[in-house]
Amino acid sequence: MKINYILKLVLIFFISTNINAQNWYLNQVLVGSGGVFGDLDNHVTISSYDTDSDITSTFGSILTQSIQDIIIVDNYAFIAAQDSIAKYDIDSYERLSITGAIGVNKLHVANDKLVASFQYPEIDNFIKIYDADNLDLISSISEVSGESAGLTSIDNFIYAAVNGGWAGTVGKIAIIDIQDLSFIQEVNLDSLGKGIKDLFVHDNQVVSVNASPWGGTTGHISVIDQYGSTSNSYMIPATIGSLVGVKNNMIYTVMNNGIGSIDMETMTIVDESVIDQPPLTISCAKLDTLNNQFYVSTTDYSSMGEGTIFDLNGFQIGSYTAGISPDAMALDYRDNSNINEAELYLTNIYPNPASSKINVQTQIDDVKSVIVVDNLGRIIYENSGSNYRNLISIDISSFNSGIYTLRLTNNVGVSSSKFIKQ
Repeated sequence: MKINYILKLVLIFFISTNINAQNWYLNQVLVGSGGVFGDLDNHVTISSYDTDSDITSTFGSILTQSIQDIIIVDNYAFIAAQDSIAKYDIDSYERLSITGAIGVNKLHVANDKLVASFQYPEIDNFIKIYDADNLDLISSISEVSGESAGLTSIDNFIYAAVNGGWAGTVGKIAIIDIQDLSFIQEVNLDSLGKGIKDLFVHDNQVVSVNASPWGGTTGHISVIDQYGSTSNSYMIPATIGSLVGVKNNMIYTVMNNGIGSIDMETMTIVDESVIDQPPLTISCAKLDTLNNQFYVSTTDYSSMGEGTIFDLNGFQIGSYTAGISPDAMALDYRDNSNINEAELYLTNIYPNPASSKINVQTQIDDVKSVIVVDNLGRIIYENSGSNYRNLISIDISSFNSGIYTLRLTNNVGVSSSKFIKQ
């Protein structure tokens, strides 16, 4: 991910001559931390790890004590945090909306609707549907029989993992029609579905990771067809936890307190210790399928947290800052194939991070305005009316520490870049 200025200019030429080809890249990693367990004065924080600069910057907070999920849809992040759902613009880092949602657990977006699963202290209505634009509650699905966890979708169907909470003895997958918001059925996986936690779609089937019970030494993987008419469960002879990711028919999960792999064709363990058990507890881990890396957050839930990057062979290749109780994470992938013409021209900001002044080296012709926006979407700096060329200098000594977005405008469009004020 570390490319110097000359290589970036080469990249511009490549993009400009291959504008119709997809060019996905990892833009940032969002990390959500709940803080010290039991400390009512320690609140949820949301941070961005910039994969180019290796800098982690906090851009948001939610006044509650735990975080359950972060998902990214386009340039928006939806966050489930104990009693709230929040929506952020992750280009400007402005919080756009927040709504009360006591007991919220996992999130999923389909057909412009935000689907949320719920757990204790919610005692009914374990699936709720919100407007993804403004987070207004649209509907509650009262037929879902118990506390719920992971969510996924195929076409117009939403699937929810129903585990019944910590005392649940069976696992189910609820199926909901997202168009008319109707409950269709629950597929009962019986005791083999106990601990059902995460869901994903593979070959138009829904696959569930059923975590091992406390003190247990086995877990299960279950598969149902799109319509819930058939189901199969496979015993995994290891202690398994949350889903980490899926790549090349390989399922990666937390396994024996480290990270292991399961062959999806045979439903057998390939490697119990792709990543060995770390000194601290794995609180959240994600597989970056684009760059073949694991992002692994660990914590003791009381005094420290760590973020470590591994390759697919389990070798440590980097690190990032993770707060205490970093229980949620999301990877922000972007596609360069649809960028506008103005964004084809590189804007290079240096130094970055900076403390007093930034220099903006740009290939954009005839810049008409320069705007700097903070993480709340407020304009902190604006200068227009001049025809800037090539090099622009901006005094940022009075800015507060944090992430800022620089926007350059010309007659073609707008180009945006991020920088960090130390």
